Amino acid sequence: MAKGRFANDLPQSGLPGLRYRRDTGMWVVGLPVPTSLRATLRNSQGKPLTRLERSTGERDEARARRAYPTVLQALEADLRKRSSEAGASTTMQEAVTSAVGRLYLQVMASPHLLQTATEATQSLDSDQSRSAKQGTKQSTCAISTIGSQDQRSEEHKEISQLLAKELLRREGLNLKGNELRLAEKSLKRGLREAGKFGEQINEVGYLAKESEFGNELRNAATKPRPVTLREVGEHKTKWNNLSESAIQAHEYALRAWAKIIKKNNLEDINTKNLNEFLEQLSTQGWNGKPLSPESANGMATTIASLLRHQSLRDGLERTKPIYRKIKTDKRQSKLKQRDKATKKEDVKKALNHAYANEKDRYRWLWLLLMDNTTLRVSESLSLKWKDPVKIEEAWFFDLQFSKTAEGIRYVPLNDRLEKWLLPERGEKEEYVINNSWNKTKSPKDAAGNWTRLIEKKLELEGRINPHAFRHGAGGDLGYELPEGLKKKLMGHAGGMTDHYTREDLKKLRAAANVIGTDWEPPTSNKDVATEGKSLVVGS
Repeated sequence: MAKGRFANDLPQSGLPGLRYRRDTGMWVVGLPVPTSLRATLRNSQGKPLTRLERSTGERDEARARRAYPTVLQALEADLRKRSSEAGASTTMQEAVTSAVGRLYLQVMASPHLLQTATEATQSLDSDQSRSAKQGTKQSTCAISTIGSQDQRSEEHKEISQLLAKELLRREGLNLKGNELRLAEKSLKRGLREAGKFGEQINEVGYLAKESEFGNELRNAATKPRPVTLREVGEHKTKWNNLSESAIQAHEYALRAWAKIIKKNNLEDINTKNLNEFLEQLSTQGWNGKPLSPESANGMATTIASLLRHQSLRDGLERTKPIYRKIKTDKRQSKLKQRDKATKKEDVKKALNHAYANEKDRYRWLWLLLMDNTTLRVSESLSLKWKDPVKIEEAWFFDLQFSKTAEGIRYVPLNDRLEKWLLPERGEKEEYVINNSWNKTKSPKDAAGNWTRLIEKKLELEGRINPHAFRHGAGGDLGYELPEGLKKKLMGHAGGMTDHYTREDLKKLRAAANVIGTDWEPPTSNKDVATEGKSLVVGS
């Protein structure tokens, strides 16, 4: 009969990993990912991968059982490939040796456990002693049961294996099948080694010396566990309370590093690897497309920063890698920067089209909001109707969520927004842009995808993406506006002081009226530059 937890109303194969899926009606084979690899291997959502699964393609149990070995072999090959691509360098042998070493040290440090291991070792070495003690020492301790398993009945062997599994699980190894059998033998060898040392203590007292193998186990136990880049990255993002975009940047950098360098331990960051990483990012990329110099340099800097973070965390000195950042053509960079802003004619076309053709009215309102403020896309989609506040007869968004600390600011609503946006006010907890975008996993990507379709459909010559609106606002503010005031509006560092005076708020509100495009809603479709059906973009 199958062991473990399972649904009584489903057929059971009795084979490890072969189970019947109710939803598909198929037999599938599952393979658990070793605990030691879960911090490294991730699924498509970025969560630790705990299990691989593949269908046998069979509804009949007999045929599924025949397909089982082939599918299981393919899953094991897939796991090895994923481990290699992710740079998982800690092998199962190293992990088991380290765990056995720690258990060996626990036995050596406890007189009671050491005495038990000694007695178990003596029972293995002497037939007479084994016969005399077999009836009296029935698994009073996990050590004695494991240490004498070879001479016990099948029932006692099963108990011994369960105890070995539990001891290894406490050391972070959740093993099954052949891995557990091999680890159990290693554990038995380590406990017998402790037992032999106990025998020496009984014979020569303080003159007893550990064997060479005992010293190896002690070294394996005290050897620092390899720290993975992902562990450091997760700690860094939580410790520094980084924004969502910064966390995503770390995720991309870690995935790129694992794919290119194929190593995932902190100690693998060095000058050679970083320069190789940078070169491939700029020439081939990590997902089929070469990166710009700025993006490649940023990824390398992110990886190198993990060394510093871990050094500050554990107090260990680590050699700082030297890597050559890719130089950028400042002239070309300046030209590209100049073309990043929206054009007034393009904005009018996009607003006209969204107003006249889109059934979702929040899309033209979002375009209006972006065009007439300095909001980032994530800021615009996080706004709720509790955020607009009236100060000194003027309306402001009291922005308390932003990509950066400087982004927490008052954002003034200009005349156009007071005229067209405020009448749409809803409940305090409702989003200002209250459509399907905020129900997706990444609202800013949903809005960005829609603007790209707008660009394509209307055949716009310029840019109409979310970030282009911020560049357009910066251009509208011009050179005459004081730099501190401009930075405060944009949410950049180095703006005015953190507090706002009445005069500051008046200046902000006055400046807001120069932002945006002169536009009035079209009265009919004839006024729309490009007629067409509504774009079908749900997210």
